[in-house]
Amino acid sequence: MKTDHVDSLARGLVVRASSSVEDRQLVAGWLEAEHFLGALRAVGHTLIQFVQQENQVVAVLVWAASAYHLKDRDQWIGWDAITCAKRRNLITNNVRFLVREEHRRPNLASQSLAAALKVLPQQWQEHFGYRPLLAETFTDPELHAGTCYKASGWEALGYTKGHSRHRCDFYIPNERPKRLWIKPLHPRAREWLCAPQLPLECESGQRPEGAGARCALKMKELQSLREALRSIPDPRTAKGRLEFGHFETVKPGEVLDFSLGKSFLFFCWPRKFVRCNDVRKWSHYIFRAVH
Repeated sequence: MKTDHVDSLARGLVVRASSSVEDRQLVAGWLEAEHFLGALRAVGHTLIQFVQQENQVVAVLVWAASAYHLKDRDQWIGWDAITCAKRRNLITNNVRFLVREEHRRPNLASQSLAAALKVLPQQWQEHFGYRPLLAETFTDPELHAGTCYKASGWEALGYTKGHSRHRCDFYIPNERPKRLWIKPLHPRAREWLCAPQLPLECESGQRPEGAGARCALKMKELQSLREALRSIPDPRTAKGRLEFGHFETVKPGEVLDFSLGKSFLFFCWPRKFVRCNDVRKWSHYIFRAVH
């Protein structure tokens, strides 16, 4: 992908963005040599920002996919599990920030961060086709106070539960809770992240309806539901038969009811115009069961 150059007005700093493999490899070498966490294998869309001064790279920022689920972040936005799954791409995570050792001086970190944030939405859109609305990052309170993030306007929301992503077990405990920081990339970011309709420049960052969406029920509720469903005779076997009352055509929103066994009453309503006694077309119906 073509690399873009965007000038910043912050103290002569210039922010250049790239997502090329060559620049990733270059930055990986710098991170291995100078960053206490070393290089990383970023997930999802990954953008690198080179902060330059007088044609010298003085700082590097790596942005990648946001964390899957963060209680404090999701509550601050006002997301439920389904909305989070659909709009998580509109948050980008600052997974690495390095001020190069040979150029370190007072205030350079906060100045570089502010300059990078100013042009991040535009650069991200030019590379991936949509504008993010929120930035997030984490700091280890045992090693860093997060001073540069606070100085550049980030808000501290709380601490993680102390787990690390693992490709086999997904999450494993590390006993090192991290401090969560967020930074809106637009004055109305919080409002738009919950709005029924996203701004046009953000729409392609939203996942299609149902794609990767989590069930809104909690684990204990899912386990209870599973046990309840197991107690229902399978209508596909010879021992039981599922029958609808005979109706002609039913409009969407009209609620019907039928019994299955003696302990459950099911309510159903069609998603579209169908013959409600056509039990072969399960996808046409929405079901709810009560004792």
